[in-house]
Amino acid sequence: MRFLKSGSEKLEGIKHILLFTDGLFIPKENPATPDDFQTFTKLFLEGGLIKIKNFVRNLEKDDPYCWRYPRYKQYDDIAAIAITL
Repeated sequence: MRFLKSGSEKLEGIKHILLFTDGLFIPKENPATPDDFQTFTKLFLEGGLIKIKNFVRNLEKDDPYCWRYPRYKQYDDIAAIAITL
């Protein structure tokens, strides 16, 4: 449960709702820094979930031993849904 992020927002002005697992988070050199949702959002608006996935996978591919972006394994499972209103 500690990995679950939730909240509430009014839907006024909302164009997209994204539901996704942590495998879609952009890797970070310092795990203690906040997640980069500005880049995440920019990538989504430019090319949808596939653009985010490709961006994340390319970072992971270039760091096969997980030294630059500390994580448990090279690739994490990704599940995501985008709802466009």
